[in-house]
Amino acid sequence: MKAEYTANSDRIIKESEQRAEIKRRSDEINDRLAALAIEIEEKIKVRAACVEQRDAARGSHTALTVSVAASERDAEAAKRALDFGFDTVSSLREQLEGAENAILKLNEKKINAQNDIENGKNECGELTSDIEHLTAERKRFESEAGEIDAQLNRLREEIREETRRREVYFREFTQSESAYNQLQTENDRAASKIWEDYELTFSTASSAAAAAGYPPITAENRAEAVSVQNECKNKLRALGAVNVGAIEEYAEVKQRYEYGKAQIDDLSASRDSLSEVIIKLEREMRIQFTRAFDEINYHFKRVFAELFGGGTAEITLTDREDVLNCGIEINVAPPGKIIKSMLALSGGEQAYVAIALIFAILCVNPTPFCVFDEIEAALDEINVARFADYMKRYSEKVQFVVITHRRGTMERADSIYGVTMPERGISRVLVLNLDEIEAKMGIK
Repeated sequence: MKAEYTANSDRIIKESEQRAEIKRRSDEINDRLAALAIEIEEKIKVRAACVEQRDAARGSHTALTVSVAASERDAEAAKRALDFGFDTVSSLREQLEGAENAILKLNEKKINAQNDIENGKNECGELTSDIEHLTAERKRFESEAGEIDAQLNRLREEIREETRRREVYFREFTQSESAYNQLQTENDRAASKIWEDYELTFSTASSAAAAAGYPPITAENRAEAVSVQNECKNKLRALGAVNVGAIEEYAEVKQRYEYGKAQIDDLSASRDSLSEVIIKLEREMRIQFTRAFDEINYHFKRVFAELFGGGTAEITLTDREDVLNCGIEINVAPPGKIIKSMLALSGGEQAYVAIALIFAILCVNPTPFCVFDEIEAALDEINVARFADYMKRYSEKVQFVVITHRRGTMERADSIYGVTMPERGISRVLVLNLDEIEAKMGIK
């Protein structure tokens, strides 16, 4: 950073010297231009005198003409020299301005270099502080390393001591293992003898002896144990043939019984859990079904009155206590009629009641679209018009696709789709948008 500052200072000095040199050359050119201007004025005066002499003395015309031509050439040369001088002055002025700009830039670089030097000094101070801090940390780490080395030496000594103790324990373990293997061999021989004599394992025999109240055999009671053994042998001879496999059979049967009992308990728990789930589902189903049934009944009364132009209608449950298994009755009375049974209605009226019930269900549980396949085929023209008008109003909520041959329904549709056969075996779908046709014809 200091070297850069020195280089910038040298460049500033060189630029100052160049600027002085350029100024000196500019002054010389200006002096030369002034001299040329004086010379041009003198030549002009000479040319004027020559012109006067030419007018006065026609006899010396040739000599004066040559002199005038020479004067004109000199004047032209002086003018070109003057123009060159002006151009040189302009070029030198541009160079001077460039040098001044370069000096300004170098001054800015000098200021930036000074700022960088100051920042470098600050950073050097910070680095010095960091070095001192790191030196202190290094000394602390060296102290801790010394303590750790001391601890490692102690641990190495403890490891050597533990290694010596482990070798002692290993020798003792080897001796104990040898003695254990010898005792295990003797135990295996005794177990083989018990199996050969009584077809019993050692553990089974030990359990049976403990259950019978016999103490474990030791060196002190070995003679007594031999006496008891002989007594037991005599008792076994007195018993005669015994089913020695009964114990194993009992264990197997018990295991099967416990497995079956666990299965039964698991099934009982599953049955109880499923019963609780079924009870909860039935309770929730009764609540939801009752709520939906009441809503459908409310809308059925309203829709029936709108479609029939009056009258009453309702749906009832045959048993409110058992809503999931009971039947449903439909009671309707068109305007001006007293009906006790649905069978008393005509086929068209029955179909109209079914349509009212369908719209009531849609009011409770609307769907994105609904398909009707000649649902109004049994209605008369008046009821077809009522059905179509109601469906038209309701189409704001549900999109209806109606398969029909009735004119009243088709007149109130938004679009009509038909299938024709222009050629044998080739079907073609025709689409008719009634809203567009009405708009073109000016009906709406």
